[in-house]
Amino acid sequence: MFFAFTSALQKLRGRSEVEDDISEMESESLKSASAGEDDKVSVWEVVTLRDSDWKIPFLISMCVNIGQQLSGINAVSNEEHKMLPLKLHIEHKR
Repeated sequence: MFFAFTSALQKLRGRSEVEDDISEMESESLKSASAGEDDKVSVWEVVTLRDSDWKIPFLISMCVNIGQQLSGINAVSNEEHKMLPLKLHIEHKR
């Protein structure tokens, strides 16, 4: 398994020296595994915007969702599978 990973990484990087990349990936994996429970965030913490890192992404996603609802694009995308065959059938008859 490790050989397949190494050969795939060598092909992807275009060079044969990938040991540094592999060791970096292993250290990042260990670091993220050791973080554990500290990185878990509840929905309430995101909604109340306790951390400033979440404010901008949260507000952007909320604005995009509100814009979609107000524009009606969700209704169009949810019903297009019904409208498209009808439209094609009507044009085909003419």
